[in-house]
Amino acid sequence: MRAALLLLALVGAAWWAVSLPRHLSRERLERRLWRHVDEVLGARKLEADRRASRRRVVQFFSHDLANLMYPPTQLQHAMAYPGRRRRRRYIYPAYAAVPWPRRLHRWHIRAVTVRWTSEAAVALSGDQWFGRLEKQIAQALGLEWRAGIFDREVDWSRDLVALSRAKPAHVSDQLAAEEEMGA
Repeated sequence: MRAALLLLALVGAAWWAVSLPRHLSRERLERRLWRHVDEVLGARKLEADRRASRRRVVQFFSHDLANLMYPPTQLQHAMAYPGRRRRRRYIYPAYAAVPWPRRLHRWHIRAVTVRWTSEAAVALSGDQWFGRLEKQIAQALGLEWRAGIFDREVDWSRDLVALSRAKPAHVSDQLAAEEEMGA
């Protein structure tokens, strides 16, 4: 019985060690997307308000505990990024099928679903705001932005926009150049 439990624990540890680079690469890509679009979405402002209200509740009981759980500022007086679960409320990338142990890279991202907040940049009108969002996501994915790079689906009732990479135009394998040249 002990040997079976030990073997199960070793298999679990090996599974975790092999899959760790893939999980870390997914985390890194989500953090990269967050850094590029959080200002456009207004998510950082909303998260800062949420964090401040929770800090006030904990601070009522213990100031030291509030400093430990919710530090008031980070390096250079900036707010810390929210955790993975909180970031996934705003940004969720869809990946291409990649064999399991391989790491994920930014070219594996095929679509990004984004939820905007009430703190989004309201100075921009609809198409300008979506254009700015597309430019930021293209920059995060390392793509050169041009009009029509993403197919956009907007769900106004849930404050979501899904941006997926547009499929390239189909070009047939056989082109008849003689017809164009008048031959």
